Amino acid sequence: MKHRSLFILSPSLITAAVLRAWVQAGHGIAAVWWTGPTPAEVTRRASLGGTVFPEFDTARLLQRLGVTPRKIPPLRHWPDALAEARKSGADVLVSLITMQKIPADLIALFPDRAVNFHPALLPQYRGPSPTQGMLIDGTADRFGGVTLHCLDRDLDTGPIIAQRACPRSAARDMFEWNHHLAEAAADLAARDLPAYLRGDIVARPQDPASGSYRRLARGENELGPHLTVAEIKARFSAFGSSHAQRWRDPSGQLLAVTAVAPANAGKGPLWLRRKAADGEVLLRRRTPLFQLHRMRARFGAMRRSEERAGGKA
Repeated sequence: MKHRSLFILSPSLITAAVLRAWVQAGHGIAAVWWTGPTPAEVTRRASLGGTVFPEFDTARLLQRLGVTPRKIPPLRHWPDALAEARKSGADVLVSLITMQKIPADLIALFPDRAVNFHPALLPQYRGPSPTQGMLIDGTADRFGGVTLHCLDRDLDTGPIIAQRACPRSAARDMFEWNHHLAEAAADLAARDLPAYLRGDIVARPQDPASGSYRRLARGENELGPHLTVAEIKARFSAFGSSHAQRWRDPSGQLLAVTAVAPANAGKGPLWLRRKAADGEVLLRRRTPLFQLHRMRARFGAMRRSEERAGGKA
């Protein structure tokens, strides 16, 4: 049986991958409700990567599919949501990186057919900051992955349909890890979601007393003298060499830095000496050359992902 889905989404690699896989599996898109910046704004700000590899860009992909997304207000403030969902003719609701809670009455309109793709292995790392949280916590190898689960009244607590593990250490950098997560989500959309809708998979309830919730505290994604030398090194290791970190001095000044070295390494003028909680470190300033390195890494991850998919758009 072929299905038609109402997608509630914001743009991301996972979003584009799921849309692509859903359509390639022969299913339809009844409507797309877009949260966040408008599709036109996203397209105007689109990077070179989205131009060269449009299959990874949500707005461009929808254009190619002939689907016009609808920019919606926050669902809790949109009284017409139920009527518009009924009008769409969808038999499935799919939430993708919406960054908001889906109202219970909208979920009830799709009994056992309202699902979400969450970028972590639930029940761990529920909430809005799963990937950044596990990188900071040093647990991305244990809990990195994607969970397809049913929506319920609470956030990320619905019954689990299927999961795919994506350990951080299996990817050479953050760009590649993000593509691994997107590919895992695509596989869930192509295989497990249709199997669940056919009744071949039974969702298993989560234990409400287990798991964890992760929302980054203000400034938690910044480095500073409150961290130990080991913690600073671990942060650079987790995020990889293509990701710039932000260091906040006690004065409040923010510095963009791209690498860490021991305080006695004898580096050149691009390196800054800073105090940590238990010693000192050298931090490398971000330079224009770093942006070239970052772009090369991003394009490399896109190319390898395309190759893994057999070159299929």
